[in-house]
Amino acid sequence: MKINLEPVSSQKQETVIEEIKENVTEKTLAVIVNGMNVQLYQKDIYYIEVFFPIIWTIVCVCFGKLPLYALLVLISIKMVINNCRDMKRYSEDNHAIDHLDEKTAQLQTISSGLIILTTAITILIEQLF
Repeated sequence: MKINLEPVSSQKQETVIEEIKENVTEKTLAVIVNGMNVQLYQKDIYYIEVFFPIIWTIVCVCFGKLPLYALLVLISIKMVINNCRDMKRYSEDNHAIDHLDEKTAQLQTISSGLIILTTAITILIEQLF
């Protein structure tokens, strides 16, 4: 098999990329999102990202998969609401989102820490009683 190492024009590259896109049979989330105007959905995706862990925790507590102490995660609900307000303001003010990634990381750290704390409390209580 001979490999062609000569430079390819940008038009040829675009043609090859278009051919690949046409022949892709499996549509992954990344491929689908790549073809969409993500800004239309970015707020919805963000809301799901920050609210889902809290809702999932509540559901797991209701079904007995997590101890009642796991509801300590609800302490972080104020941060979730504040972050969602910042995301909502993003369409009006582009600077509203400047530190949102940092705030989201803090929120996820706090939520994860609270889940770890509740797990430790549960283990401790089971050991004592």
